Parts: sequence; structure tokens; C-alpha cells
Amino acid sequence: MQASASISELSQENHNERQRFEVCLEGLQIRVQKLRSTDKFKNINGFWHSQDYQGYALVSMLDANPKNEELSEKLLGIQHRIWQQIQLPRQFYLMPKESFHQTIVNTLSGNRFKEHIENKGLKSVYPTIIKDALDLASKSKLGQPIQMNFAGLGIFGSAFGVLGTINKTEDWNAILQLRNELYSNANLNQHDIKRTRPFIAHITLGYIDGVLSEADRKKLVEIFNEINSSINFSDLVFNIDKTQLRSYDHLAEFVYKRNYPSYKFCGHAT
Repeated sequence: MQASASISELSQENHNERQRFEVCLEGLQIRVQKLRSTDKFKNINGFWHSQDYQGYALVSMLDANPKNEELSEKLLGIQHRIWQQIQLPRQFYLMPKESFHQTIVNTLSGNRFKEHIENKGLKSVYPTIIKDALDLASKSKLGQPIQMNFAGLGIFGSAFGVLGTINKTEDWNAILQLRNELYSNANLNQHDIKRTRPFIAHITLGYIDGVLSEADRKKLVEIFNEINSSINFSDLVFNIDKTQLRSYDHLAEFVYKRNYPSYKFCGHAT
């Protein structure tokens, strides 16, 4: 078995339990102490600069399905609410609406992409490499889009956003089946494409640059906990009918081109 075998996926039950803990007061208090400054966005003299971070991933964009329009507006409202209350404009970078997405399968990015693809002159054929693997993957039999419900705001690494749950077993299995088949594909493994983390349902809303004081960390937890208590997040649903290969030079823009492959989770994808 390839190196990806050392990284295991969570079970559906453990994943959803994890998500609910991450958004509770205790979970937020633990996470905020592990918060680190992002290296993906930097505020220089009052202006935000996206840092180079090249790569590809199979992602489901929020705006790819018209059914997600209401959710998109609500997430923007939550972003604005955080921004107003935290009042740290040089430390909090808000992701543009067009970037809201769920990563279904990470492929290669950063130094690993440079080493295994760019430096070997494979950049122009990379989409074909992924397409060939997708063509071999089992076709999803879902009749409806995957539904991701949300648990609340969470903190992860140097970012923050909404954490989700996948409540239908068939939806969970469809995601895991695609991930398992791609991460066990021998040709992809030759390019060091492997499972480097388990699937976690989330949409990133922003990044944090700089070190927060203890007072600011406490305030951040209070804001997130108050928002989580005042919004019925479980009513917010992200409809996912397909995932597409997208490229990025930084994490604020995910580019789709005509030769990039897609994978349909249900027959309603366009």
C-alpha cells in the first residue's frame, strides 16, 4: 500500500462528533490557544497581499449551484459580523465570496507541486493526469446533491470558518469513495498525490495574520461562541452536486479552465 495508508479517514460518526465539539465553547477555547499566524496572506502597510501558493485541488465551489445563493449571502453576513466585532483589520483577512468552497480531494500544492510537477515539466499535462484518474473512478449513484449542514464557527490552524456535518450516510460514502479511489490510484501515487489529511467538512471564511494577545483571543472565542449560540447553523445547507479540478496561485482565487475535469455526484450537475 502507498504512503497514503498512514493517514486514515474519520468515520462519519466521529467526523460529525468532532465538528460539534470544535464549535462548542470548550473546543473554541482549545483551538484559539493553538492559533498561529498565516503565511498565506500578509498585511503590509495596511494592504493585504496574497502570498504565492501554487497548486491544484478537486473542489466544490459554493457558487457552482444556484441553490447555494442564500447560504452565500448568510456567510457574508457572518463574515461582516465577525469583522465589526473583532475590530482587528490588520490581522483578519476575509476571503472573497467567490472563493467559498469545500475541498473534496487535495492533490498537490506548494513545494510538493513544484517538486513533483512543475520542476519535471508536467504542469501542462497535469489536468490530464487527474482526468485519467477520474475517468477510472466509480460513477456516483446519488440521485440528489450531497447536503452539508453546518455546526457553527470554528478555528483551524491560522484560519477560521464554518464547520459542517454530513448527515446522510450515502452522501458521506460518495465523498469517501472518490477520495479512496483517487488516493489509491497507482499513477497518481507516482506523482506523490496521496492522502495527507482526513476529509473535514468546512468553508474557510478568513485567515489571521499576526499574533493575537490573550485579550484578543478571549474576545475571538466570545464572538464565535455568541454567534454560534444565536444562529441555527443546522438550517444552513451547502448543496454539492459536483467537484471540479481548480488551480490556484494563492488561496483567494480558484481558477477553472475548459480542459479541467469535473466529477458529478448526482445527475443534476451542469
